[in-house]
Amino acid sequence: MKAIVTAFILALPLLASAQTATVWRCGADGRSYSDTPCPAGQQLALAAERPAADVQDAQARARLERQQADSLLNERLQREAAAQRMFSTLPPAAPKAAAVKPAAKPPAQAKRQAGHPAAAGTSRATAGASPRKKG
Repeated sequence: MKAIVTAFILALPLLASAQTATVWRCGADGRSYSDTPCPAGQQLALAAERPAADVQDAQARARLERQQADSLLNERLQREAAAQRMFSTLPPAAPKAAAVKPAAKPPAQAKRQAGHPAAAGTSRATAGASPRKKG
């Protein structure tokens, strides 16, 4: 842990110098960037550093949001624990009765009656009305 802290402290001057470095847009299409001047490159204007008050406000908002997220997490964990306790005190569910299978269907007729129009290859949708007598 001390090594990480020491490395961070030693890297701080490098980070500070990286913020003040100039950036060059290079290449014919301008899609590559460099910290050193390049042929036909353009120097980019970097954004100014943020005011200290803005940085402090952003950090305060981040702390507040982190606290709210932690609070919501704790509430959710408490609700889940309460639900777990509630379900663990319930009596076990009664075993389900075995499903009753429906009676077997009678076998379908394999052959159609000879006089029916559908038997001759005519679709039922186009077949005429059945020859029933009105009674």
